[in-house]
Amino acid sequence: MIELQRVTLPAIATSVCATPEGNIFIEMRANWDRDSQMQLACFDFMGQQKWQRAFTTLYPHAVKVANESIWLNTGKQIYRLDIDGAVTQVIPVALTESEYIGDFLVTPQGFYICSRGRRVDTKSPRLLRIADNGQVQWATSLLKPTVSFNGVVETGVHTNWQLQPKKPWRPTSWQPDLWQPLLATDNRLLASYVDYSSGIGISYCLDAATGEHLWATPPRPSGNKSLAPNQTFLIGSQGYGVFDTWLYNANGEILQHWQSHGYIVISQQAEMRVVEMQNILPSKMSFAIFELSGEIRKGPHLPRYRTAYPSIDKSGNVTFWREGELLTVDTQMNLKSLYSSPSDKPHLTMFSRTLLLESDKLAFTVSQHGGSHELWIFNTPLDVLATSMWPCGGGNLGNNAVYPQS
Repeated sequence: MIELQRVTLPAIATSVCATPEGNIFIEMRANWDRDSQMQLACFDFMGQQKWQRAFTTLYPHAVKVANESIWLNTGKQIYRLDIDGAVTQVIPVALTESEYIGDFLVTPQGFYICSRGRRVDTKSPRLLRIADNGQVQWATSLLKPTVSFNGVVETGVHTNWQLQPKKPWRPTSWQPDLWQPLLATDNRLLASYVDYSSGIGISYCLDAATGEHLWATPPRPSGNKSLAPNQTFLIGSQGYGVFDTWLYNANGEILQHWQSHGYIVISQQAEMRVVEMQNILPSKMSFAIFELSGEIRKGPHLPRYRTAYPSIDKSGNVTFWREGELLTVDTQMNLKSLYSSPSDKPHLTMFSRTLLLESDKLAFTVSQHGGSHELWIFNTPLDVLATSMWPCGGGNLGNNAVYPQS
């Protein structure tokens, strides 16, 4: 029998990480605003709180787990914490006065960093590679682009208050993309920025060793991104009538294109399995498999919308929470409901990504607007998390999208 344990949290859960052994680290804030104090708490896989620490950080999604440590982005520095939450190292980052750490990745040799502006806009974005002592190994400036996209419209005095296609513009809210701003293979770094006023973004690919800018995607609506087999990237786009995913190789060549988009996980056999996601109701979404031939193999229809990013286990079962139900899809694309709780209010709820732990536990956080904030832990019949380049949201339990891991 599937059982659910609900643990009350004192504030909004803004990100969650874990270790395979079952330590769950939850970043919490009173609100989503910058400058709010962050509480970092550690729970075991039974839901017992082990510790809680307060830190001053600028932006949500500040925590990662890698190299047997917890890593924290304060905005100007990176803290290394031990498993008990004590600061063991402060890594300086050589930023200008107007630059802040937008996001970072931890590598065996140091860090990749994308910069952002203090407030809404990033006037001069940069990507940096630094050693574990903070020494800059390379720094690359990205030109803030002029963007345009068919489907973005504008109106005003200059259009006589008629809707017209928006002319190319320079973004005034250019920031690292909320959805996977950084992805790293052993020879490439992909960084994504988006104009938050329109949702139009660009992904830039750099040589990981030298910082040389190699290629970029055209401006398009932002979407989900992930690492893919053989040093490739899956880059999605959703909005303004677009519902697509492209497979890029390390040199920027498009190897395949699917007219679908969603939360992707990759099996140990390198199969790309997708919970389709589109901002349209009633839902026309399905569970799907992206074939390398370009075919989209459709599985069961998925009603409703709000979804916790899935995890895939070693046996190929894809499991996710979707508005009141814990669902799993097996290798034959059979859909099964493991647990149902229709009394929850999905339209007021934010879910974290799911975390599949070694102890056959599946955990994620639930934050309700104007309501409670909780950690949910299910006991499950699932196998352990798949060993692949993208078995769950963030690429691994530590939310550190680097492959291969150290």
